[in-house]
Amino acid sequence: MFIRTTLSSTPASTSSELSAKKALISARQGRWGLLLGLILVAQLLLGLASGPTVRAASASFKFDKDAGETGSPLVLRGSGYDPNSLISIEVVQPNKPGAYPSERVYRLGLTTSDSKGEWLWQGVVPGSYAFTDDGTSTAPPQTAQFNGPLPLEATKIDFVTETLPGARLIYSEVEQKARGSFNVTANNSKGPRLFNTAGSLDDNSFIEQLWNPLDLPVVTGRAAVKRGFIWGPRPFYAAYEPYTEGSQNGYRPVIYFDKSRMENTTAKEPPLLTNGLLVVEMVSGRTQLGNGNFTEGQPSPVYAAGDLGVNVGPRFSTFKPLLTVNTNKDGTLVNATLDIKGAVQPNPEYDTYGVKTVNYIKETNHFVASIFLDYLNQKGTIATLSGRPPTYSYGKNDSLFTPTFFATGYPVTEPYWATVTVGGQPRLVLIQLFERRVLTYTPTNPDGFKVEMGNVGLQYWAWRYNR
Repeated sequence: MFIRTTLSSTPASTSSELSAKKALISARQGRWGLLLGLILVAQLLLGLASGPTVRAASASFKFDKDAGETGSPLVLRGSGYDPNSLISIEVVQPNKPGAYPSERVYRLGLTTSDSKGEWLWQGVVPGSYAFTDDGTSTAPPQTAQFNGPLPLEATKIDFVTETLPGARLIYSEVEQKARGSFNVTANNSKGPRLFNTAGSLDDNSFIEQLWNPLDLPVVTGRAAVKRGFIWGPRPFYAAYEPYTEGSQNGYRPVIYFDKSRMENTTAKEPPLLTNGLLVVEMVSGRTQLGNGNFTEGQPSPVYAAGDLGVNVGPRFSTFKPLLTVNTNKDGTLVNATLDIKGAVQPNPEYDTYGVKTVNYIKETNHFVASIFLDYLNQKGTIATLSGRPPTYSYGKNDSLFTPTFFATGYPVTEPYWATVTVGGQPRLVLIQLFERRVLTYTPTNPDGFKVEMGNVGLQYWAWRYNR
């Protein structure tokens, strides 16, 4: 659980900038204090009259349904937040009188506001939470089930990348937040169990173990050779999703980045983090809800590469008939083309790019495009944590992917050339689907960005949550 803290500075603001902001805020408060007070009173009265809508300053959110039993769907819609901001959805529980901290705060999810400062988050009503009476207590945590009023808070937070010891989800200098209460109508113990150890969204291990080593050098400009993101610039969504073997009462915490999803099924210490089989689910149409538990559906109509909106390229569903197709041999020049309708045709003109099929994978009966194997075997700058006080350094040059297919999984199709829409313009790319990722090769891109990880996390999230 969180202890509320305030930073004295942030990476985006110098101390002089913050002083100027504080002076401006003080001046505005003196000039507009009475008017703001009247506005807040009016907003409070409107909130009481209209039900579950909640307002705090300009930020507000409402529930699609403001009552339900644990384990039932929970949908929040917010507005009045800064555009393109990271919003933390939290359960706030009062502690015992005189105990420290005064409130126990458990992260239930993350979402991102759009260009208008509006956001939508879909999750599930939590069933229970673990706590100790004192923040320093060594006694085993107690468990309590949710029943009755459930205070929820939606707070703008920062993804700080320069505050030691590295990137963290943290509260910013000025918080934007709103609070509301959901009425839990049944104490039936369904829904995820919230706590602040390994296996929860309160834990920063997702970022420290997987994101920091590979993408911290990219976002801070410390990579010796420029390259694209392996995960993405920051998380954009998180929730407890149902999973039969999930250690949180049949749920597990997941965090979505542009290019993948991080997940923690077990509550081991240190956490055993995995990288979702998102491509397999989208191509097959089978959503995995447990080791042997699947929901059958239709393959994803989302485009496999390029723009999510209007696109001339193939969709994930286009690749389903190709999962079992492999007529290549080791060393074959890759010139097969694929269109949006699924038609495959050779084009010898593409032999000039010199991409070959190599490294046959017997587990999936597919080769790997040579340009992609080179990418997966590359070395680059790794962020490492050391020293007292601990800090990240950027002097290590090592393999980015160990083992080679950890991030991508094995190939599930052969590589195909396709014309896709990127930024509204048609581009020729080579596409190959792997179990966990999509790799693309764009010959016209600058060095360091010719091979890129596709935005599988964003694509899967759009498919699963109907965005």
